[in-house]
Amino acid sequence: MTWGREVSPEVAHTRLLDAAGAVAARRGDIDLTVAEVAAEAGCARGTVYRYVGDRDALRRAFVARESRRVAAAMAVEVAGVDEPDALLVEAVVAAVAQVRARPLLAAWFSEGAAGATGRIALQAEVLHELVVDFVAALVEPGADADLAAEAVVRLVLSLLAVPADPARERRLIEVLAPPVLAAAS
Repeated sequence: MTWGREVSPEVAHTRLLDAAGAVAARRGDIDLTVAEVAAEAGCARGTVYRYVGDRDALRRAFVARESRRVAAAMAVEVAGVDEPDALLVEAVVAAVAQVRARPLLAAWFSEGAAGATGRIALQAEVLHELVVDFVAALVEPGADADLAAEAVVRLVLSLLAVPADPARERRLIEVLAPPVLAAAS
């Protein structure tokens, strides 16, 4: 890969986020540095700062991109489910499965990284907006979709941080997810 002026900002951004994901997957955690990402991408550290920012901005950008990808895949998996409680359950199941199926994301939920990942996820504006938009379609007008979205994100994070067997996990989701919609009303 070359890093000349002919590289568009969008391509540079994508390459750097891909490199961040590869570093995190290889390390098995999210404690990556700008220097590691630059080395993985084959560029100077200044290139990372120019196109993405510091380490925290890099993490947030990675979470934003991957949140969009997981949301798109989840939407395909839950297409055709109409009843709000069932849709929320299936969406949470699909989101957890999507994250676990992606090595670049699974590393973010290793034992040592889950807490930091949770803090990043709860601060990620894109993730929050995606979940609020999804939940808002499931609750009554005037309901607190923001509260419901935070509850859903926290539920997904807790499931990813401490996995259980799939059948038990599904049962937990079936018990915990539907009251989120009722509580938001």
